Amino acid sequence: MNPTGIFTLVITAALCLSLSAQTNSDIPTTDNNQSDATFPPLMQGQAEVQGQAEVQGQAEVQEAEVQEAEETAEANTEDDTTAADTVIVPGTIIITSIPDSAGIVINDVNVGLTPFQATGFYPGIYEITVFKSNFESFVKTIDLQPGGTEFVTGKLAPETGRFFVSSVPESATVYINDTLSGTTPYQSKQLLPGNYHLRIEATHHTSYTETLTIVPKLVDTLQVTLTSIKKPFLPSFPSFKGSQNIRRIAFGAVTVGATVTGILLNQKTKTLLDDENAAYTLYQVAQLTEKEYDKRYDAYVDATETTDRYSLLRNIFYTAGIISGTGFCFSIFF
Repeated sequence: MNPTGIFTLVITAALCLSLSAQTNSDIPTTDNNQSDATFPPLMQGQAEVQGQAEVQGQAEVQEAEVQEAEETAEANTEDDTTAADTVIVPGTIIITSIPDSAGIVINDVNVGLTPFQATGFYPGIYEITVFKSNFESFVKTIDLQPGGTEFVTGKLAPETGRFFVSSVPESATVYINDTLSGTTPYQSKQLLPGNYHLRIEATHHTSYTETLTIVPKLVDTLQVTLTSIKKPFLPSFPSFKGSQNIRRIAFGAVTVGATVTGILLNQKTKTLLDDENAAYTLYQVAQLTEKEYDKRYDAYVDATETTDRYSLLRNIFYTAGIISGTGFCFSIFF
């Protein structure tokens, strides 16, 4: 329907009614042909014409609005037709992981475990997160094309932990699972979660042992103080195989033997020392011939050398007796 024809019909009818009203009214006349007469009906006709003009203007505005609405409807129809003609082809996403059975999150939505394969994804950007307990998470962003397939393989690195240990005294030896690892202060390498046997040793100190539990992403700190062991005043004696009684008997026998031998040698040394003094006295006698002088001198020298030898042996056995006697005393308590 054309709204323009309706508006034209209305305006035409209004004009005809106005002209008819003007014809039926009294036509004013002038007295004595004077020109100052008034024409009220004519003024009324002018008002009607002005009103008709306003109606026509409103009709034109309404016609423009209707035309604009028709154009908008046609544009929307064209857009709907274009959208209907466009076909969106979904894509496919395939996700695997090392190790398997890892969780999958796509754009903040948990979709299951690896291995994973699904179609029907609209083209666009997707953020994929692969995660598993005790492993570092794997994150990747993909751009899925229409009808395309995206392959994602998440290689998960194990989560690790460490520990740091210091000791008093420093430079103590550190063993991890009975394997030499370094000296204090010591910081371990990255270790897999679990339990580890720690042992710390230092010379003349008691050793320290502990079972460490390594927790992922944590660093355990230890401060160890080793107890000092006092050094013995005398060197340790070799231990004999057998019971304590055998060790005590051995030390006692050596002590007694060395002491008795030392006493005998001491008596012999005294005798030799007397002989040495006698030889020296004879050597000092005046008015000797040269031959007698040489003979007495040789006797004095021999006596001196013999006395020195026995004196040395006496001292050796005395010393052995003292050492073995000390060992015998220690054997009583150990």
